[in-house]
Amino acid sequence: MVALLVVPALTLRAPEARASITHPVPHVVRVDDPDQVETWFERHRSYVARAKRGDIPLLLLGDSLTYGWSVQGRSAWDATFASRGAVAFGIGGDRTEDLLWRIAHGELDSAAPKMVLLEIGTNDLGSGLDAAETARGIIANVRAIAKKQPAATILLLGVLPRGRGPSALAMRRAIADVNARIAKVDDGGRVRFHDCKDVFADRSGDVRPELFEPDLLHLSPAGYRVWAVSLDRLIGGLTAKRFS
Repeated sequence: MVALLVVPALTLRAPEARASITHPVPHVVRVDDPDQVETWFERHRSYVARAKRGDIPLLLLGDSLTYGWSVQGRSAWDATFASRGAVAFGIGGDRTEDLLWRIAHGELDSAAPKMVLLEIGTNDLGSGLDAAETARGIIANVRAIAKKQPAATILLLGVLPRGRGPSALAMRRAIADVNARIAKVDDGGRVRFHDCKDVFADRSGDVRPELFEPDLLHLSPAGYRVWAVSLDRLIGGLTAKRFS
């Protein structure tokens, strides 16, 4: 199995940049590994180039979980989303401000999707940011997408569950807090929220291990299969309702 590229979250040069999350800084860097800096920017540039070609009716934006559709999730993608003309722009390790920078620098400028699926936030929590700040970052991305693509439906996905047992309790509570906050942007029309918890977690809130990689964060091929079925059903319903 090919491993997911998991890149450390971008570090902004200015310590105050996080406080201005709705205004992406013009330059972001990874200070510890120049090779990973270039890998990140190469991937971003490839997404900008793909967006410029247009013809992307369904666009997925996010972190390694979105990138994983091209690796662990490839078979599920081919069976489900390929026929919808979907394209995924995901970069491992991205936090909300990283994706916000990407949106501000061309990844949505020419794509003109009918629907955008947004999946982001788990790396914010994983790096120690609290639920309120993580939610603000996610909502900033929703607003940035809406500004760039005013005709698109935005399907905002809740932060996926991660971990098992007592050690995961604090993270479980933080995820629930984030999702409760971001669910409020659902306006019943253009912006819709969907929490995937019931797909991936049991009654206690622990993740179903067969759907995850051993880190209990990234999805296994089985996880992508069940996610694909759930999302495809949801997308079909929203598309039929809005564009019929």
